[in-house]
Amino acid sequence: MYMLLLLVVMMLGGFIAQLAVIEQDAFRLALSAGLVRLLAVAVVTVQGCASLNDEIRNGQVELTLALNLSRSHYLVGRALGGAIYAIFLALFAMLVVCWWAPWSQVMFWGLGLACELIVMALFALFVAVTFTSLAASLLVSVAFYLLSRFIEPFVLMTTAVGAGSYSSIVVWISWLVPNFSRYNQSSWLVYADGDVTQLVPVMAESFLVCGVLLLAALVDFHRREV
Repeated sequence: MYMLLLLVVMMLGGFIAQLAVIEQDAFRLALSAGLVRLLAVAVVTVQGCASLNDEIRNGQVELTLALNLSRSHYLVGRALGGAIYAIFLALFAMLVVCWWAPWSQVMFWGLGLACELIVMALFALFVAVTFTSLAASLLVSVAFYLLSRFIEPFVLMTTAVGAGSYSSIVVWISWLVPNFSRYNQSSWLVYADGDVTQLVPVMAESFLVCGVLLLAALVDFHRREV
């Protein structure tokens, strides 16, 4: 299903690019990269929330834990599975954009996307453990992604207008959520301006955020009645 949607994205990007007056290749690349990114985030989030919710509702988690398996090992295993799944989604996404961009920049873009997807996979696991409702888990995940995606413009807007205490609150929030606007930028593909120095802080931030999310999920999972 994911591969079929990627094919649709490629066709849609090529069609819309034909409507551009100038720089059709750059427009197609930026549009395709953005659509692929959103598709991968949606897939990893829905999969992460729905799979655990279904297993809890069907009693599979209770059966698995009854087989002398600790809750910590079970949740860490699910987290590793989600991370591997996110990496595969990023690899398939790279295949879409590699037709129009140099491989070195596709690698930078793909690594940034993999970090973003792994963070979303861990966050989806956390909210699936915390909330019993699938709808609530998905809504919180969408809110988290939008906040992380646009936190930098929010900070710039509040500091520019001099919002006072609101500006301080937004700045504090920016320290608590990852800045997804830096993770994989379309300009890396279009203008070939990505380099390792831009990825190092992204990978470090991803590692820290994933560690916090996994720890929070473990605490909630140990307290939850399954």
